[in-house]
Amino acid sequence: MGNTWLILLTGLAQTVILGTMGFTRTVHPEFTQKHRWKLLPIYILIALCVTAISTFLSYQKDADNRKQWDIITGGSSYPVVVPQTHAGATLPLVVHNEGNGILSGITIKIVRLKNFPASEDFFSVTPIDVGTIAPRDLKALNVTISPKLEKDDDIDRYWLQMSAQNGTFYEVIGVRRGKYCLPYAVKFWVERWVVGTQTREKKEMLNEILMTRDWSDDLGDGKCRK
Repeated sequence: MGNTWLILLTGLAQTVILGTMGFTRTVHPEFTQKHRWKLLPIYILIALCVTAISTFLSYQKDADNRKQWDIITGGSSYPVVVPQTHAGATLPLVVHNEGNGILSGITIKIVRLKNFPASEDFFSVTPIDVGTIAPRDLKALNVTISPKLEKDDDIDRYWLQMSAQNGTFYEVIGVRRGKYCLPYAVKFWVERWVVGTQTREKKEMLNEILMTRDWSDDLGDGKCRK
């Protein structure tokens, strides 16, 4: 509807310009003939202004349409699961929407990497139904993780497959003992597979890193207060 009005207004402006030129030439032929080299740049300038305004409004309309489309489809938004290190020995999980689009139909599968693939088939893991998360919002999951660290330098790792309406994303979470007052520190990264080069014979997939987060205690999490 907006583009239709834009086309009509542009056409009307062009008609007015051409009509004015024709009217002036008909009513005042001598004046038009005498000052034609002065009038012509004025008409050209007016036409250029109308075209520029039309192009700008069209660009704004397209930008608004793209923004609305991203909001509906999720755009470049992606989910990130963050363990809550301040909870204690068992870590609750919170999923964040990293982006300006709504994420809907979110499901998450979580597998401990020590058990994968020997004792736990990833494809048989029951997905967690998260639902919808608004832009830049978060939602607590109804599951927790309990790290198993036999030695002080052990790292417990988890692999997550996260699906939404705009694609499938993968996250790896690492958990180790914390350096300070919290029992655990965590780090994670989020990635997705995208199409790189593609030929008739084969398609190359590339690993795109969307977010990385270093160890939480290296970032100051859990420092004891004096």
